[in-house]
Amino acid sequence: MASSWAAQVTNAIRFVFASYGRLPKERHIGLDRDVRHPEWTGRILDALGRPDRYGYNIAVTGSKGKGSHAILTAAILERLGYRVGLFTSPHLVDFLERIRVNGEMIPEPDFVRIADKVRHVVDRLPVPPDQYIGPVGIVAAMAALWFKEQQTDFNLFELGRGARHDDVNQIVHQGVVITPIFPEHLDRLGPTWEDVVIAKMGILTEDVSWAVSSQQAPRAMAAMRPYVGRVGDFAYMNDTFQVDVMPDEPSGTYLIRASYQGHVHSARIDERLLSYPDNVGLSLVAAAQAIAHRASHQGDRRTHMPIAVDLSDLILPGRLHVVQESPTVVVDGAIHAVNAAFVRRFVERRQAGQTGRVCAVLSLPDDKDAEGVVGTLASVVDEFIFTTASNPHLQYSRDLVQLAANHGIAAKSVPEVERAIAYAVTSAAANDLVLCVGTQSFVGDALRFFRVATGSIWRTRMGDGSR
Repeated sequence: MASSWAAQVTNAIRFVFASYGRLPKERHIGLDRDVRHPEWTGRILDALGRPDRYGYNIAVTGSKGKGSHAILTAAILERLGYRVGLFTSPHLVDFLERIRVNGEMIPEPDFVRIADKVRHVVDRLPVPPDQYIGPVGIVAAMAALWFKEQQTDFNLFELGRGARHDDVNQIVHQGVVITPIFPEHLDRLGPTWEDVVIAKMGILTEDVSWAVSSQQAPRAMAAMRPYVGRVGDFAYMNDTFQVDVMPDEPSGTYLIRASYQGHVHSARIDERLLSYPDNVGLSLVAAAQAIAHRASHQGDRRTHMPIAVDLSDLILPGRLHVVQESPTVVVDGAIHAVNAAFVRRFVERRQAGQTGRVCAVLSLPDDKDAEGVVGTLASVVDEFIFTTASNPHLQYSRDLVQLAANHGIAAKSVPEVERAIAYAVTSAAANDLVLCVGTQSFVGDALRFFRVATGSIWRTRMGDGSR
């Protein structure tokens, strides 16, 4: 950040967390339906004149891939010539990453100015002493203001762990993207898997006219069914639409194709997105739905039209993110077996026919699925290095070196993050592969270590996205 704005940005971020921080930690513990009060975000939006009603908004929920689906859908719409707002959370390196227009981070002066507008509203709200305004709701309201000023055509809003009691769900939205739902956050959304699904189905508000969903586990889909019936236009992967991958041999790229309602939508990608065919396909259908429904609302008689875009220069920050070559270093936020499977497939393709070794630096605090990640990666990794993260609130008390030994893989513990990454990289040969995998805080640490620019989601606007 420029020194002239650093202090003001810091003060604005402190304001965002001020309401949350005034309550003791124990007051934040419990089921979301008992401790969260998203209605305060609604009242902020009301007092601001409902800036969220000036754009066509698409909300994203689920357990896995919310951020990548939000980024992909926004990128597809932008490549089709639309002006697109993007709200994601949390950030990796810079707090301002949470608010983007056409992939570009909000400028610092505008962040400070809009935070000040919202602060004037928040300071007047009669919040009881035992309640708080969610920080993510405050930033979502700021994003809605910014998107209105920027006259965006579409806006993507990533929700948090739930929806029914999630502050971001207060944003009026017309479309919904549902990623795979797993039995996660049972202590906040549960206690059962069905409770998790019901919490996330709160995204299907009365303003929603369409929704698209990834393929769901049978138990999750059974709990979803009573809710999705309320949506007039619901598209479900491998039921109402199909996704496939085609290599484009001359160019070395690939085509992800999504067949839906008689049209074939396609996106050209490179190797870095090849592990995410379903994410890309679902986002293609979401973009097509958004365009068609927005046109219908505006009196345009056009229906679904085929989409064809080039995403070969798109970056998903912190998701199979190649940040250095020779040795190749890849950063990813896998924290359970399902995410780790994406990393494993990437390694299998990358190492096919190569003789280089693979070293994985893992940061898996106590609340993450270390057994799932280690077990999934054990077949493609030669050595594990276990480390921590800069976030002081994370706990690392398990013997993960022994866990690796149980899988027959050599391992060591290097608690200091920078030393762990530096050791892995300096010990690697030019044709080796180093994986930096783990919790979001660690992903941010790794991106900072390699000085990765995160101001844009497009490679063409930020060099190659690496040091």
